[in-house]
Amino acid sequence: MRDSSPLRDVEAEADSVPLLEPGTPIDGADHAKTIVAQEERSEARRGDLLGTALVLVGISTMVLTVWIKIWSVGWATLNEFALHPTFNVLGISIISLGILTLQPSKHPRTKVAGLWRHQRIMLGLAVPCLIIGTAAIIIYKAHRGSAHFKSLHAVTSGTLCSLLARDPVILGAGSVWFNGRLFSKDKEHAKAVWKWHRASGYLLFLLFQVVIWAGVQYTHFFHEHASAVTRIVFFNLAPLLVVVGIWSRSRLSKMPLLGPNRWPASNH
Repeated sequence: MRDSSPLRDVEAEADSVPLLEPGTPIDGADHAKTIVAQEERSEARRGDLLGTALVLVGISTMVLTVWIKIWSVGWATLNEFALHPTFNVLGISIISLGILTLQPSKHPRTKVAGLWRHQRIMLGLAVPCLIIGTAAIIIYKAHRGSAHFKSLHAVTSGTLCSLLARDPVILGAGSVWFNGRLFSKDKEHAKAVWKWHRASGYLLFLLFQVVIWAGVQYTHFFHEHASAVTRIVFFNLAPLLVVVGIWSRSRLSKMPLLGPNRWPASNH
């Protein structure tokens, strides 16, 4: 028997609104912004504010600790390596913010506003930071003839994340830009791909937290310049706070195979 609760009806109505490609105006100016703000407040669940706080505390702790440790040693000693953790931890933290800004969104206007922010945060800030951080370590090792992929950190970041990072980008951009023409001429069929963008994005987010953890636990620099207490508190607990915060704000009903429409309708 199909669930016809008011909450399901609202979610179904929101999911029927097509996602817009970048640059699409949201409707009216100040009036539309006011409505969006009101709808965003109405979407919040109990615990969402705490989840946001956990994420902000976690990423702030990691970024500040990495920057302090790296730049207390300085460029003269570390050279290009200094840019690797500096920009990568910043880029991964910005990804968390990009996810936050799209959680939750079920009203039509908040979906559009959230997508607008999400794309600019991810493509305009997170991706450039990760490119700079990755290029820095490649250049650093090339100058010294050092081998790649020798640690768990290098394997998770250099292999798994690099391979998986393309999936959320292709699935997200392809299902939204140019009316989803990459996947289908039918907007509704293209929009259905967005759930897989969301799922692959969450998987990549989890791997990025492993990258930070492994970068501290299995690299010489942090073993030499950070105490065991610092590594446990700032690089074990902090990523865990971020994961718990993001997870607590997620909506499993929007995931492929987990949502209310995961099975064909039945008359029984």
